Amino acid sequence: MDTYVNGYDSGIFTDYSGWGAVGGFLIGIVLIVVLIASVIWILTVIGKWKLLTKAGEKGWKAIIPIYDTYTLCQITGVNPIWVLITICGSMVGAIFPILNIVAYALSIYFMILLSVSVAKSFGKESGYAAGLIFLAPIFYLMLGCGKSTYVGKKPMNDVILNLFNQNKANPNPENPSAQNVPNATIVTEEANPNATVNFCPDCGTKLSETDRFCPNCGKAR
Repeated sequence: MDTYVNGYDSGIFTDYSGWGAVGGFLIGIVLIVVLIASVIWILTVIGKWKLLTKAGEKGWKAIIPIYDTYTLCQITGVNPIWVLITICGSMVGAIFPILNIVAYALSIYFMILLSVSVAKSFGKESGYAAGLIFLAPIFYLMLGCGKSTYVGKKPMNDVILNLFNQNKANPNPENPSAQNVPNATIVTEEANPNATVNFCPDCGTKLSETDRFCPNCGKAR
């Protein structure tokens, strides 16, 4: 016998058929998402496999995550250190959420850097990189299975690492030639080992070949 609470059938609180339908629907959605993700991954792997083969690398490297990106860096001339930078950036961002913006920015920069370099290394214009970023499965398939050929390492100009290396090589940016002054002096002196050195007979000041008078005491040569 059904019971009623305030005019409503209390059986709705013990009938789980509705929840079962909702659960089945959610499971179906998850399966569809997994299926789509699997198809995208398979197509991308096929494209990268063919791509690596054209560049003389083993195609199976496209199957291994991270290692496939590292291999793409090798064949395009991009510094592989970027793989480590992005991984470390993600880990740091997970520990310190405030740094997530920096981690995302570095990841986006590396994605653009690698995509442009891949496009150029296979004879495509830089604009082709947009397809590799937003429609990776299709454009990697086109690049790998199409008529494009590997033309060698053509890396995009890495502004960040170049700036870092420049600052490391020249720790005094306000006077970029300062570190080269001693070497320049040595080269000048070694270039003329037989040059005659003159000194003032009165005060002993070193005189150049063009000095007619001592710059210290004024004595004539």
